[in-house]
Amino acid sequence: MAPLRKNTIQHFTHPEHSLTEYDSNTGYLCDGCKIPGIGKRYRCHGCEFDLHEYCGTCPTILSSFMHPYHSLKLVVRKPQGNRQFDRICNVCCDSVEGLFYRCEICEFDVHPLCTQLPETLRHVLHQAHPLRLLGSSEAGTCAVCRGACNASTWRYRCQLCKFDIHMGCLVVQCEKKTTWLGITTYVPPSVFPHGGNGRRIGKIMFVLVKILAMSVLIFGL
Repeated sequence: MAPLRKNTIQHFTHPEHSLTEYDSNTGYLCDGCKIPGIGKRYRCHGCEFDLHEYCGTCPTILSSFMHPYHSLKLVVRKPQGNRQFDRICNVCCDSVEGLFYRCEICEFDVHPLCTQLPETLRHVLHQAHPLRLLGSSEAGTCAVCRGACNASTWRYRCQLCKFDIHMGCLVVQCEKKTTWLGITTYVPPSVFPHGGNGRRIGKIMFVLVKILAMSVLIFGL
């Protein structure tokens, strides 16, 4: 078989044809993990089959700070009619469909995209310390939407200051203020139309979270 071009891959979820890098501003549903995406992807144009860039290249075995005890294995969820029970991502609490990572020992499940969330980041609302992604046993209040962060749900947190932000709320634009001394500061948005639960933004925002989190400071421009 002739070697594939550098921008082309073979993937076990679509063995019939190779997938080619494709960049478009249009939205799509990833045929691997079943989570919406936008922009770059791997695509079979003839079959209209799309994979997130990461879903197309993610390893079959993964070590992650999210579950440091055991390695995670990439598996494919059975179709709905063949399931005995539903599963959810232990990090974002949305259902897992298609491709996802699993620890079979602990039954820890996580979306491929969720594994790409950074372990630490800085946010304009709490510039004193970095925030760490973790599943805390303590209840708290999101500093952005002011909604509850329930115990055992994952959030970005400063343990020292008991400061919490829902993962979904990272993409909410905070308001820039200037004090009478000319000092720039940021405050939560004065209008939060959808109420605070950290999940109203939807799965597609995890793609944006991944991009935004590469900055030194979220919404610090």
